[in-house]
Amino acid sequence: MPNPIPNFILPDDLEAQYVNFVRISHTAAEFVMDFSLLLPGIKEPTVNSRIVMSPTAAKLFLGCHEREHQNVTRLNSAKSVCPAVTRWQMNYSIPIMRIPRNPMVDIEKLADRIRESFEHKNTIRDQALAQSRVLTRHAAHAIRAIHREDAELAREHLVEADKLATSIRESLSDDPDLYFSGYAQDALKEYCEAHLTVASIMDEEWPSPEDLQVVYATYLNGLSEVVGELRRRIMDIIRHGHSPEVQRLMNVMEDIYAQLVTMDFPDALTFGLRRRTDIARSIIERTQADIAVSFRQQELEKTILALSAQLSEMEESDEDD
Repeated sequence: MPNPIPNFILPDDLEAQYVNFVRISHTAAEFVMDFSLLLPGIKEPTVNSRIVMSPTAAKLFLGCHEREHQNVTRLNSAKSVCPAVTRWQMNYSIPIMRIPRNPMVDIEKLADRIRESFEHKNTIRDQALAQSRVLTRHAAHAIRAIHREDAELAREHLVEADKLATSIRESLSDDPDLYFSGYAQDALKEYCEAHLTVASIMDEEWPSPEDLQVVYATYLNGLSEVVGELRRRIMDIIRHGHSPEVQRLMNVMEDIYAQLVTMDFPDALTFGLRRRTDIARSIIERTQADIAVSFRQQELEKTILALSAQLSEMEESDEDD
């Protein structure tokens, strides 16, 4: 049922104004409509009246205007001659409540608040950047120590790396945009690589992403770079001759690649894992070739030594005769 129309009191000195132009502006709390008469040659029309409405009242006004405009159009189309002035029947009343106008936002205070937020975030960023550099350095030292077969020193660097990784996660917990930035995730990738490299060379169980408290993409990127460190380890070993350890490490490299190649997802999810997977494949292929050449050389050396021993025995037997 339509709401009853209240009785309007028209002042005796009320003057009707014809308008054909309206300028509408608004804030979060109100709509302001300035009505004026715009004629040719007038560049700056004078505002005849100003109406201020709440957003709800403005929406009701627009709906009521649309309905009444449709009614007038329908009535006019039903007449065969030019229609007389039709009295509009208001079927809905619009309860308009004047809301006190909010003052304009103080742009200086707003800028100060934004500047303070940026300064705070920049301070956190600088601290995390410095910690990321130190974390990367400890990860590199741990890998170097394990290549030198100094497991105790490698574990000491990993302990320090654990502390720094925890500090980075805690300091950036309220700023995910900084945590997932390049420098933070790159440092955590190096951190994962160090843990996984030490575990692989020591033939220990790998720590999981949950153990290291890193996202899966960072963990996989760190795992992909373990392939290069294992190649380095293999090359150090084969200089002294082929051994079962070489085959064990080669199997680890192939197992890593076999899993990485199945992660066929966009780079936005995997942080560029596809490119590192391709690099890992080329490293494995070169390592396999180097192992094959080293094995053949070792077998050739054994054959030459055996032949040399036989020749020496034959010469000694000839001298005895």
